[in-house]
Amino acid sequence: MNKKKVAFLIAFVLTLLFAYPSVFASSTHHTANFTWGFDVYFSPEDDCEGRLRMLIQNARDSVHCALYEIELDSIAQELIRAEKAGKDVKIIVDDKMAEKPESKVDYLTANGVEVRKDKSVSYFMHNKFCVIDEMTVWTGSLNPTYGGTKRHNNNVVVIHSPLLGENYETEFGEMWEGQFGKTSPRNTPYPHLTILGKQIECYFGPEDGIAMEIMAELRGARESIYFMAFSFTRDDMADLIIDKHGEGKDVKGVFESMDSFYEEFLYQYPGEYSKYWEMEQAGLAVRLDGNPDLMHHKVFIVDSETVITGSPNFSKRGDQDNDENLLIIHDRETASQYLREFEEVWQEAQSGSTHN
Repeated sequence: MNKKKVAFLIAFVLTLLFAYPSVFASSTHHTANFTWGFDVYFSPEDDCEGRLRMLIQNARDSVHCALYEIELDSIAQELIRAEKAGKDVKIIVDDKMAEKPESKVDYLTANGVEVRKDKSVSYFMHNKFCVIDEMTVWTGSLNPTYGGTKRHNNNVVVIHSPLLGENYETEFGEMWEGQFGKTSPRNTPYPHLTILGKQIECYFGPEDGIAMEIMAELRGARESIYFMAFSFTRDDMADLIIDKHGEGKDVKGVFESMDSFYEEFLYQYPGEYSKYWEMEQAGLAVRLDGNPDLMHHKVFIVDSETVITGSPNFSKRGDQDNDENLLIIHDRETASQYLREFEEVWQEAQSGSTHN
């Protein structure tokens, strides 16, 4: 190989290294089988805080984040550095979370970062996404807080795609201009995409009818439905899953125990609270999580080939009121990573009934 070719190859690799640092980041057992430009991380075992810092640090032009809450000093400091370096840094947060003593909103604004809040008393800006340079999307269930990164069970996907980036930039732009909740138009440019051979669906709530899209996938399950739910209160979704169990499908689920704990109280208000007890009585293999803090996932895995993930809880508010985002990823490799996480959470979970 001549010197010109060697120099070109070195330059190409260095370009990839700085443009897509997460691809070259060290991997745990969860991320050993990553696809170039498509990474999956889980907290607390993976260094999600470090990976988000690295993405912000390596931004060339812009960092746009819609975060339900932000409490990590390291992330706030990285955003401030990006702003001072002349990059376009814009942050949207939920107004109620911004009032928490741990919030870094005041720190960010005092250091020149422009932050805008939703102004609703009846719903949340519940997203947890960032778009870097209009093409790298970070999303999932993780809030950039100490608990979110160090103690809670969470999942993150990082996808490098200008088309997916345009979807998220469109949603971000609407909220930046004050179009939150039901005032947000339904205008996602590319709701169906193919990225690195993976079929991906992208939806935003409440305008896209997130629950309807989730239920369509569950209804089509041929073999199995596994789920991890921080909050699961929807009657129709629970009924569908119970019906699938009745059809002989392999159904397993882990519920956050704090949301499901007060059994007598929940039985008095069955339409408003956790569906754990209803599924447990119907004989489904369901468990209360074993994390002493929070099991914060909002995930379905269907037929070991489709992953449903994002910010919405399986609730009426998560579908009809809040600003949310959802990805449906049709890909066995991605599903296998989520299945490994499910098995770990399942094994850690408390046994909820004799059916487990």
